[in-house]
Amino acid sequence: MNRIASLLQSEFGSQTPSPDYGFDNTVVPDADTELRRAIDEAVLHHKNTIPTEVHEALSVFGFSRLPTLAELQTEYRRQLKKWHPDVVKADRPAEKESAEHQVRTVIAAQLVILEYIKQTAIP
Repeated sequence: MNRIASLLQSEFGSQTPSPDYGFDNTVVPDADTELRRAIDEAVLHHKNTIPTEVHEALSVFGFSRLPTLAELQTEYRRQLKKWHPDVVKADRPAEKESAEHQVRTVIAAQLVILEYIKQTAIP
């Protein structure tokens, strides 16, 4: 059982693996089907426990799984550069307001994801 816990912690940490997660035979040999089944069940359970609010925040950035902190930071900065009101060429006040709303949405989504990562991190 410690082997399963060690593999899960080292492989996933505080992240949810992507749905297409595959096993490398050097980590889980073909002969160890019971271990593979246990890990598959843990992956499925972990994937299904992410709250709806976090899934919605992930969709703001286009993520289908929980990103690493580096991935989140990169996408966060890209979105801010894209939507920042000073960058958006807005001839009408409605366009500028839309850009401001999008920036607030991006900031809020990042905070939700960071809080979830912090809460679910394995010590």
